[in-house]
Amino acid sequence: MNNIKDLEGKIKKVSGEEKVKAMNDLALTFNNSEPEKAEKYAKKALALAKKVNYKKGIARSNNIIGISYHRRGDYKKAMYAYLKALIIFNEVGDKHSIASSHNNIGAVYEIQGNYDQALRYYFEALRINEELKDKQNIAVSYNNIGIVYEKQLSYNKALENHFKAVKIREKIKDKKDLAVSYNNIGVIYEKQNNRELALEYLLKALKIKEEIGDKQSAAISYINVGNIYNEQGFDDKAIEYFLKALKTFEDIPDKYGISISCNSLGRIQTKLKQYDLAYEYIQKSLKLAKEIGAKETEIEAVKALSELYEAQDEFEKALHHYKNLADLEKEIFNEQKSKQIAEMQTKYETTKKEKEAEIYRLKNVELRKQINERKKTENEIKKSREQLRKLGHYLQNVREIERLKITTGLYENLSQNLAALMIELNSFEKSLPNKLRKEKQKIKSMYGLIDITLQELQKESHEIRPSHLDFLGLIPTIEWYVEEFKERTGILCKTTFEPENIDLNKDLSVSLFRILQEVLDNVKKHAKAKEVTISIKMINGNISMEITDDGIGITDKQVNDSESFGLLNIKERVLEHKGKIKISGKPGKGTRVEINVPVRMKRKM
Repeated sequence: MNNIKDLEGKIKKVSGEEKVKAMNDLALTFNNSEPEKAEKYAKKALALAKKVNYKKGIARSNNIIGISYHRRGDYKKAMYAYLKALIIFNEVGDKHSIASSHNNIGAVYEIQGNYDQALRYYFEALRINEELKDKQNIAVSYNNIGIVYEKQLSYNKALENHFKAVKIREKIKDKKDLAVSYNNIGVIYEKQNNRELALEYLLKALKIKEEIGDKQSAAISYINVGNIYNEQGFDDKAIEYFLKALKTFEDIPDKYGISISCNSLGRIQTKLKQYDLAYEYIQKSLKLAKEIGAKETEIEAVKALSELYEAQDEFEKALHHYKNLADLEKEIFNEQKSKQIAEMQTKYETTKKEKEAEIYRLKNVELRKQINERKKTENEIKKSREQLRKLGHYLQNVREIERLKITTGLYENLSQNLAALMIELNSFEKSLPNKLRKEKQKIKSMYGLIDITLQELQKESHEIRPSHLDFLGLIPTIEWYVEEFKERTGILCKTTFEPENIDLNKDLSVSLFRILQEVLDNVKKHAKAKEVTISIKMINGNISMEITDDGIGITDKQVNDSESFGLLNIKERVLEHKGKIKISGKPGKGTRVEINVPVRMKRKM
C-alpha cells in the first residue's frame, strides 16, 4: 500500500518520460490483484507516452495492457498488445523486454494448445536471456519450457527444466517465482501418482503465495491441492480448496481460472452424485472456455459432461459428447493427416487424367500431331508469358528489397535526427528568458510539427515496407495492419484465421500481404463500406484468403478493366504462385475477393 501511495505522489510531481515510467510502475502493482485497474493506469501511461514520443514507454504500456487482458482470459487482445510491444522493443533494441515479450506471446500460444509455437517463443526468450546473463529470466524460460513439456506428457524433461529454475531461484532468493516452480513440480508428481511429494511441493508453494499476496498464483495452487485431496478421497477438503480458487478467480476476474475451477467442482459433484449442481458447474466451464478460445479447457469440460451423463446412465447423451470430444481432439492433433489424404487424392486424380489423355492421344495419330503442334505453340506463348511473369516477380522482389533499405535507412536516420532536433529545441527553449513568451510559444508549436512529422514518417515507412513481416510472420502482421486500417478509416474490420498461426515462405507472405493492402486501399477509396470481413484458412494444402465488404459493389466492367492496374497487380501476384482468384460484386451489397493458392508449390529464387 505504501508503494502505491509513493507512486501516486511521484506521478503528481514529475512530468514527461518520468511520469510515464511512474504510471506504468503503478499499473504493474495492480496486475496480479486488480488487472482492470492495471489496464486503466497503463492506458493513461500509453496516451502520455505517445504525446511525448517516448517509444520505450509506449512499448511497456502495451505490454502491461497485454498482461491485464491475459490475466482476464481475453487472449486475442492480449496477443495484439504483446505484438505491438514486441515490435517497438525491437525498434529500440531493448533485449530484456524483447525476451519478456517472447515469453508472454509463448504463454498465449500455450493456453491455445499450440505447443510448437509456444516452445519456439520460449526457447528464443531463453537464448536472449542467456546472452544477457539474466539469471531471473533464464529461470522464467526454464519454467515455461517445463510447463509445455508437461502438457506434452514428457514429465522427465519437464522436471529437468523446473529443477533448473528452482536452483537459480533459490540462489537469487526469488521467493515469488520459487513458489511457481514448487507448484509446477507438485503438479507433475501428482500426474506420476507420487501424491506425497506432490502435496509437499504444492503446500510449500501455496504458503509463499499467500504470504506475498499473489492472488492469481494462490488460486492455481488451491486447484492443485484440491486435486490431490480429491484423489485421496478427502472430498470435503477438495471442495473447500476448489471453492477458494473459484472465489479468487471471480474477484480478479480471470475467465480462464473460473473455467478450470468450475470444471473441477463439476467433476467432484458428479462423483458425489450431485448431478444438477455438477451440470451447472460444467456448463459454465464449457461456455467460458468457448468464449475465450481455450481449446484444452473446452476439451476437459466436454469430457466432464460426457462422464456426468454416463454416471446418470444417459448413454445416448454421453456418446454424443464423446463424439464432440473426438472432433475437438481431431481439430487440434489431426490436421496434418487431413492434408496428407487431400494430397494423395489430388495425386490420384492427376494420374488418372494423365492416363486418360494418353489413351485418347493413341487413338488418333493425326489428331495427336495436331494437338502436339498446338501444344507447342501454346507452350511457347505460355513460356513467353511465364518469362514476363518471372521478370515481373523479380522486379517486385527488387522493389521489396529497395523498400526495406529505404525504411531501415531513411526512417531510422530521419527519426533520430528529428528526435535530436526536439532535444536541441528543448534546450534552446530553456535557455531563453521568460519574458520572450512569443518565442517560447513558437518553439512549442515546432515540437508539435516535429511530432506530427515523426508520426507521418513512421506511417509512410510501414506503408512502404512493414518490418513486422520479417520477424513476426504473416498473420500477426495482418492483425496489426487491419487494426491500423480500422483506426485510420473508421471502417469496422472482422478477421478469422484458421489456424491462428500459418507458417509460409517469405515470398508468398509478402504477396498475400500486398494483395490485402491493395484490396483494403480500394475499399477505402471506392467502396463506401462500413464493414470489411477478412478470412484466411488452410484447406487441403492450400491457403484461402477471402475479403468481403458491404459497400456499393464492384461491377463486371470494373473487374475486367485493363486500365485498372491495382486489380491487374493482384491477379498477377496470385498467378505467380499458381493460384486462383475470383472478384465479384452486387450493386449495393458489396464486393467479394476470393483467393486460393497452393502452399506446397514454393517459388525458387
